[in-house]
Amino acid sequence: MKKGGLLMKKGGLLMKKGGLLMKKALWSLMGLLLIVPLVLFIGCGGGGGGGSTGGGGGVQSLTLSGTVAQGKAITNATIYFKDSQGNSDSTTTDDSGRYNKQVTMSLPILLQVSTGNKTYYSIATQDGTTNIHPFTDLIIRNWYKVKGKDVDTEFSSATPAVPTKQEIETIESVIREILDDYLFATGVVPSQFNLITTPFDANGTGFDQVIDVVKVEYDQSGNVTIAPVDSSTGTPGEPLAEIRSNEPISSIPDMKVAINERLSLFKETVNSKGCSLQTSDIQPYLEQDFLWRGYNADGLTNIVKSFFLGCAEDQKRQMTGMELLEIDTYDNGVVSGKVKVSFKELSTGVETWVKPVMSFKKVNNNWVLASDGMIADIKLDVKYDKEYRAPSWQGNNDVDYRKYLYVRVKDM
Repeated sequence: MKKGGLLMKKGGLLMKKGGLLMKKALWSLMGLLLIVPLVLFIGCGGGGGGGSTGGGGGVQSLTLSGTVAQGKAITNATIYFKDSQGNSDSTTTDDSGRYNKQVTMSLPILLQVSTGNKTYYSIATQDGTTNIHPFTDLIIRNWYKVKGKDVDTEFSSATPAVPTKQEIETIESVIREILDDYLFATGVVPSQFNLITTPFDANGTGFDQVIDVVKVEYDQSGNVTIAPVDSSTGTPGEPLAEIRSNEPISSIPDMKVAINERLSLFKETVNSKGCSLQTSDIQPYLEQDFLWRGYNADGLTNIVKSFFLGCAEDQKRQMTGMELLEIDTYDNGVVSGKVKVSFKELSTGVETWVKPVMSFKKVNNNWVLASDGMIADIKLDVKYDKEYRAPSWQGNNDVDYRKYLYVRVKDM
């Protein structure tokens, strides 16, 4: 059992608890301002169609190969290839779910395969390996959904719009980060693995085991949930990521950059104001009518001031760092994740840190600390009494004994 990332292996089943995107997630936080233009919306072709040919250099002879799997290999299935110029081709997977095909087409090339009632997509942006599985399918579907397009309709068109290589690389890196604990647990080093272009075998080990355990599910509105599933019961665990149908996965790295820039400004504000810190100083970082775990803006100001900046010389602390480590969830415009807050005791020089979970939302193009709406902490104490009599042969004259079990539930 790995705690912190909370990766648990039970009976060969990997289950990750706590973590989204679209990790969930995505997991309360502080952030604001300065949103970097989304790479998803940067296309070589500009407006209108929203796609491009990806600068592939025209029609060329390519050899494409890879593994097609959905946990188990997808065998003896037809793969269809199509590029933005309307060139097409096809091939069939073998008994191991692998394929090898020479094509004369223009990069990038869309790949499609169907099995039962499911259709999966992938994309080739270079010569060599192009795998097809539920996570490559998620990459492609998210790009088209955000563009307001249906991937099935687009693939059937004469000249489909296709993503650029840069767009695909950005989305792929986010999905891979969501899966990183599972990749490590199965012996795969995330930094040395690419969901699309790294070869793997559909044999129940390594990355194929991740596909077995972590499932991608779509609801009727196209919203996505990535969650571990118990292989014996089919019961899903806590989501790793939940992604709204209109949320571009490729925007997540930019969100993290913007939030960290704002966290740095928050840290500078607290350190510069010291004991004179006022609510008005941190109000720009908070959602309007802020209420978090029973604290409004004034209450939070007092907490920050007292915790980080005691006024007596021997009590003073200084914030030395404030960084969003990872985005665990991204759900309906709210980003959540772990923030490392570091501070130093000025009298001793000792530096310590905490890692609270925070949530942000974008208001008027600014990232702010999101409210949770809780008016207070809720605590419940339950006392359980157990009575029994000692047998008289022990010399105890039917003395009553009681054991007390206290259970505390804290809603936070």
